[in-house]
Amino acid sequence: MPDSLETAALNGSLFTFDDSPPSPARSNSSASLLNTDDELGSDLDDGPSSSKIGQRGDISGRGVPQVNSQVEHDGPQTGPKGVISDRKAHSTIQQQRKDRELQDRVMEQNRNAIVGLTVHEEDRLRKQQEEERELDEWRRRRKEQLMRKSEGDSEEEEIGGRRESVKRGGVRELDKNTFLDGVERVGWVVVLIYEPEIPRCVSLIASLLHLALNLPSPSTLSIPITLFKARATSLQFSLLPPTSSSTVQYEDEDPVGRPDPDVLPTMLVYKNGELEKNWVRVDWEVDEGGVEGLLRREGILPTVGRMGGGVNRRST
Repeated sequence: MPDSLETAALNGSLFTFDDSPPSPARSNSSASLLNTDDELGSDLDDGPSSSKIGQRGDISGRGVPQVNSQVEHDGPQTGPKGVISDRKAHSTIQQQRKDRELQDRVMEQNRNAIVGLTVHEEDRLRKQQEEERELDEWRRRRKEQLMRKSEGDSEEEEIGGRRESVKRGGVRELDKNTFLDGVERVGWVVVLIYEPEIPRCVSLIASLLHLALNLPSPSTLSIPITLFKARATSLQFSLLPPTSSSTVQYEDEDPVGRPDPDVLPTMLVYKNGELEKNWVRVDWEVDEGGVEGLLRREGILPTVGRMGGGVNRRST
């Protein structure tokens, strides 16, 4: 009988039912010598048919499957410490994401700064464009006004508020009061600034008069041309400071300085009211062709072929 109980305890059949009595203490026997490693599970059969693991009433602990690898835990992932650690990790990730977004925005702004304009530069450019449009509009209206004035002109023109007879072959005189009205017109306007006391100015006035006598009628010219002359003292053009020994004084006028001979004669050429040429000491530019030859070289006067026979050569 004791051998049967010991055998049943050793093979596990004694623990098959929950109401089984507890196993008595094992005693030394010959059978126990054959099963000294039963607590370590060395006598378990790997075969599914012979194993009783998982049977009802098995409380030996051998019914729990063996784990091939140990489950690793890297510190406090649960409990209060785990919550604090997770919160710190989440905060770190959020901060890194914000830093990356900020860096991306800075890089984008830098790229835009390289190829784009700042707000002040765009505002300055817009104002400049508006000023250019206003200037172009003013020039357009002024040109239309000059064209209407040119079409309404007859043999008598109003210059400086007074009517003057336009004689063919004559060169009208301008002063500081009539200068703007004289040069602001459609076509070419040539103004010779001179002083009668300077000999080279006198010779150029003669050349200008010769050109005026031989100009064709305005209707035959693609761009009309008008010739004027003006005294430097009348325009107060490039005058030297007045001195007690050398002054030029007109009636009801303050004394003015004397004209600078180093800049006379000077020729100004306007086109549609805009200054195109400014020749100081124009006598250095004039050759044997006179004023006419100079204006031809500069394209102000048309060539002989385009003028239909050239400038009229009248006997004087």
